[in-house]
Amino acid sequence: MPEPQELDLSEYTDDIVNNIIHQYSEDEIDDLLSEVNVSDYLLDPSGFCEDVLGQVLTVDIKRMMNAVVENPVTIAVSANAVGKTFAASLLSIWFQKCRPDAQVITATAPPAERNLKAKLWGEIRMQIKLSPEVFANDRITSLHIQPEDDSKSFITGVSIPMSGSEDEREAKFSGMHAPNLLFVLDEGDAIPDEIYRAIESCMSGGFARLLVMFNPKRRMGAVYRMIRDGRCKVVTMTAFDHPNVISGEDLIPGAVTRDQTVKRINEWTTPAEPGDCPKNEGDQLKPGIFQVPDFLEGAIAKNDRMEEYPPLQPGYRIIEEPQYSYMVLGEYPLQSAHQLISTDWVDKARSRYDLYVAEFGKNPPVGVNPSIGFDAADLGEDYNTLCCRYGGFVPPIEKWHGMDVHQSAKRGALIYHEKEGRVINVDSTGVGAGVAPAMNMTFRMKCEACGKVVAEPNSRDDAECPNSECKSESPMKIIHCNAKRIMVASSPTEKSELGEFGLLRDQLWWAVREWLKTDPTAMLPPSERLTEELIVPEYVIQGGKIKVTSKDDMRKQLNRSPDEGDSLCLTFVKGSGRPRARLL
Repeated sequence: MPEPQELDLSEYTDDIVNNIIHQYSEDEIDDLLSEVNVSDYLLDPSGFCEDVLGQVLTVDIKRMMNAVVENPVTIAVSANAVGKTFAASLLSIWFQKCRPDAQVITATAPPAERNLKAKLWGEIRMQIKLSPEVFANDRITSLHIQPEDDSKSFITGVSIPMSGSEDEREAKFSGMHAPNLLFVLDEGDAIPDEIYRAIESCMSGGFARLLVMFNPKRRMGAVYRMIRDGRCKVVTMTAFDHPNVISGEDLIPGAVTRDQTVKRINEWTTPAEPGDCPKNEGDQLKPGIFQVPDFLEGAIAKNDRMEEYPPLQPGYRIIEEPQYSYMVLGEYPLQSAHQLISTDWVDKARSRYDLYVAEFGKNPPVGVNPSIGFDAADLGEDYNTLCCRYGGFVPPIEKWHGMDVHQSAKRGALIYHEKEGRVINVDSTGVGAGVAPAMNMTFRMKCEACGKVVAEPNSRDDAECPNSECKSESPMKIIHCNAKRIMVASSPTEKSELGEFGLLRDQLWWAVREWLKTDPTAMLPPSERLTEELIVPEYVIQGGKIKVTSKDDMRKQLNRSPDEGDSLCLTFVKGSGRPRARLL
């Protein structure tokens, strides 16, 4: 039987193709040719954004996208105008379009809805405008995108409420679960800690990812702790890696430019002296020093008066202004030039505490009666905060809420008597006005023979020592509470070498500064909140008077009241004071 002959159809190819094409309309052919197989981009956000959305991506943006694919938590520490929000918008679209049943939750720091609409969702809307075919089957509102035929997949914006309790804010982000879940947080360093706790509880299963973006201005908050403790992948996005700065041309409109960068170098840094050693023993650059990149050598820029700076010289430069670190390098600054309390001073006080506890335990120094600061609060979110300071030793600060001021006054007085306090200084501005007088109505009894203390005696008649082994026949000594009403907005009582203080509050914060700066016995307990509150305030000298960052401004930066810092400050009020009331 003869073998079958292979047919040569090459001369009929055009006819075959034409017959197939004629079976479809032009629109149908365009749809078939333009259809994207999203499964090809399941782990390739850069490819999707370039091939489908038609976007040009910088090296830093690609690194950020790849990091999100490979790591549960990615933190983009970014310089200004290098494209982090643009990249996050693209990443959100890729995640929702290319992963099945994908949910993308976006949020930003308060005022949340305004920031979301103006920034992250502004970039998302731009992509909708540029690539409408990608979103043709979606229902789109101001902060929500969802396919018409898939209720389980969406991109949404969630507002972080500025009011309410920590528990209420945490509850708003809890209970979110999906096979593919992405959280995108812009300005993440200003987002409250409780939001991160809620997100962590949602990331227990499936392909769950968290992307946090911010300019690194202060070493505080949940994001900084994640970086410090190595619990995330960090991607640094610097102006020196941006194509506009490298090339000197505006290849990406609206992004950082070479002129801006060179201007900032001239205004915020100075050349290192020839004899200065810019590196430490590990051959790494010392903090606060950077090297001018080769491509910027000889670069010229103009100041605001349109005067030309000299050509930029090669070599090392010293950072003089903290904003240079986070706006150009995408790095945490060492500290503000006007930072009230150095991070280094706080770290040393923490280390001394740990050494003390390792040797003596958590017991305060023997024979020292504490000065106590009490920052009282009413029913609500703020805490009643009570700090004891035994000379240089500060044990963990005591906190409570859910009590009215009368109950808190009673609890504060009990702690004062149990600790055998020397004085308790009560912030009497606002709700604390009646706390000190109420505390001064209380007393304790102490046996001078054996030292036994009764912090809550039923009456003055309980004069005998309850210690069965005590042989003293003398009545126990009655010791009244020594509570002082402190008005922190009143006039100061001291001066400093730099000038007078604006208010008593400024004087007390300055006293904490000098204590941590000069006292080799200063010890601080392990409290992230206290550490953050101490390094937030700055100071200025206006009209010869020292003024410290106001409590309202500190509250905005911390997203909470600086209760622990305030209670520590109150322990530095000078004088023992005299009780204003006595039990008769």
